[in-house]
Formats: sequence, structure tokens, C-alpha cells
Amino acid sequence: MTTKKIWILAVLFGTFMSLFVYVLTASSDNSSDVTTYSELETDEIEATLIEENNKEMLEIESGKRAITIPVDEVQSVAGLITPGSYVDVISILPIPVGEETTSRILLHGVKVLAVDKTVVVEEDQQNVPYDKITLEVTPEEGVTLAFAKEAGVITLMLIGVDDEGKDQLVEVSFEDLVKGKVPK
Repeated sequence: MTTKKIWILAVLFGTFMSLFVYVLTASSDNSSDVTTYSELETDEIEATLIEENNKEMLEIESGKRAITIPVDEVQSVAGLITPGSYVDVISILPIPVGEETTSRILLHGVKVLAVDKTVVVEEDQQNVPYDKITLEVTPEEGVTLAFAKEAGVITLMLIGVDDEGKDQLVEVSFEDLVKGKVPK
């Protein structure tokens, strides 16, 4: 085959392929595939998105703050704490030089805002493991909780639904435990 014949075949092949691609794209009218929304449909979609986002927003009481603390399965009462629950925060502080280890109820009746990033627990989300809990506290309680978390161990006690909410400030030392003194 000569060079001239190769060039003619290349031009013919290129022209044929160009026509083939043109016929494929022109025969299917893609202009109807573009979906357009009317203003009403757009407003409905936006309203649905806003409603879904509002379900996931924290509702923090005026004058309070949200603080997240890490928890494990034991500290989170076997994962039974859910958003909307109330807990007591217990602080166990290590032995400073010349003193003894103490365990005390640091904060009483604290509202749980979220577990991990879940604000509202659906039925199918029961017993999903989590490792963070967000609590609603005053700024002073938040600072106290942050300090206690860094200085010792924090654990939570779930308050029953029918609990009267007595503000019990209980403190137990290592010495009390050794002597068998248990607060009543």
C-alpha cells in the first residue's frame, strides 16, 4: 500500500467515525433529560432540608453551654444514656501529695444534649455504641468539668425518669472505703 492510499483511507475512516458519533448524539434528544424545578418544588425541597437540619441542631438553654466529654461503655452506663436524659457527673481525683483519693458528685442533674453526633435517637438506633457525650452546663460547670476531666476520671450516673432530683453532694475518700464507711 502506498502512502497516498493510507492517507485516503485515514480521511475516509475519520469522516465515517465523525458522522457515526454525530448520528448517535443527535438522534437522542438530550434536551428533555435536563430536569428543571419550578419555584414551588424548589421551596418544598428547601423546607424539607431545613426541617431535617433543625432536627439535628442542639437546643441549648439560654445562659448554658454545650461541652463534650469522652466516655467508654462503663462511663456511659453501658450505653444506656440517650439525648434528653439527665445524669450526675462523678469525679475521681488522684491522690495529691499528703492527701487521699476522693470520689464525689461533681455536677448533679445535667441534661444530655447528644451522644456522639446524635441529637434525637430513633427506634432503630437504640444501643448504638458511642464514645462521646455532649452535656448542657453553665460556663462555671463547664470549666469545672474540663479541669476534672484532665485531672482525674469522669464517670456518669444515669438519673431515673421518676427521680425527685435531690441535690445530693456525696463525697467518698479512699480511707472511707478501707474503713467500710459508705454514705447513706
